[in-house]
Amino acid sequence: MTDVETEIARTSEEIAASPEEVFDALLDPAALADWFRAPNDGSTSEWEIEPEPGGAWRARTVAPDGMPGTLAGEILTLDAPRLLELRWHSLPGELSESTVRFDLEPVWREGERATRVTVTHIAHSPLAARTMMRGRGITSAHAVDGALPYQIVCALRRFLSAVVVA
Repeated sequence: MTDVETEIARTSEEIAASPEEVFDALLDPAALADWFRAPNDGSTSEWEIEPEPGGAWRARTVAPDGMPGTLAGEILTLDAPRLLELRWHSLPGELSESTVRFDLEPVWREGERATRVTVTHIAHSPLAARTMMRGRGITSAHAVDGALPYQIVCALRRFLSAVVVA
């Protein structure tokens, strides 16, 4: 793999939920524990979030092989229900920092309110870029559509579909 300094992946999907419902799912610790998967399809729990710019966030993770870990970072931008931008690091002490941005745009889909969710992941180090691309089996060091943002938006859509239907 080529050594990269910054790698960007982005995906955009429509979700059959209001921007407010999507935004709430991005900041509610109980909801995040339900839908957000750790890298490589691990699980997350014990979410703690200070929902304000500069606020810290943290979650416990368990990898598929049982290895415990932590995701943590801070909220860079919070403009409910339109924008959430997070600084994210999954391996404290290693060069794994990235930025994840959620842009939410209200749309109408089949006569119902929906949200176009655009997730942008900016990996600021080679390790973060490899982690981001590994999510879809991508091995080249080129900007890609999908990868971690695709996994995030798919999990969010599944969660909100179950909540809206229930």
